Amino acid sequence: MSRSVINKTSSTLSIAAPINLLTLGQIVFMSLLPMLLLSHFKLEITQFWQWIISLWANALELSIREHFPHIGTDFSWEVVKDGSVAPSDSLLSLTLFTTVAIYAISYFFSDDYFPLKIIARALCLIQVTSVLYFFAFPASFPYTVTSHITSLLKVGFYYMMAIAPMLAVGLGILKIPATLRMAAIVAILGYFAVMLPHKALLHALILESTSVLFMPILFLCFGSLIDLMIFISLYAWLVSLTPTPQTLPVVKDAV
Repeated sequence: MSRSVINKTSSTLSIAAPINLLTLGQIVFMSLLPMLLLSHFKLEITQFWQWIISLWANALELSIREHFPHIGTDFSWEVVKDGSVAPSDSLLSLTLFTTVAIYAISYFFSDDYFPLKIIARALCLIQVTSVLYFFAFPASFPYTVTSHITSLLKVGFYYMMAIAPMLAVGLGILKIPATLRMAAIVAILGYFAVMLPHKALLHALILESTSVLFMPILFLCFGSLIDLMIFISLYAWLVSLTPTPQTLPVVKDAV
């Protein structure tokens, strides 16, 4: 019978903090406080977003303007040149051909690009559905650039409300000081407060430069889904900055 010692670096040591009443209290506090502040300052936030959109819309010469600027809690916008965003027959045909071509090309992707293949096909299916809809019902599309921007900002605001408790729970279980956790929540909320109106502006610029034909894919794939992916990326980055305990050698007995 022999005995050997095998030294390894162990990655199983936990970086999570023990859940106790103090931790639970901090999680509840860090969840409720940002939500209450966002709710209380909704008027100021929406006015700030309206100011950003108005500023860049004028600079980019976009044909959108505030419809009821005195109602700060409403995201109400209108397109001055509605006809400029209606899809033409040539645009419908070109988009259909391009989308089908991209879908066909995806079959030549190797297995190394399988995630890209799935994403490309999903985007193509959404866009083809939009094209077929406009071919069949060209005058009955119920949404405008106005309603698109309004929906993006409203969903974005309530998404910010949900970020606070998600971060409070996700960061609350880690061994980091409470002040750093609160600072991370404030920083991420501040990022979204600036990013959301600029994303809405980018959508408006794309739609006015092209057509509402691309509104469904913008809303479904580059709206709240992008917000969620950005949030996950930021959270993963914050977790990666969390100091990990020193790895220790593991002593194993062998018979």
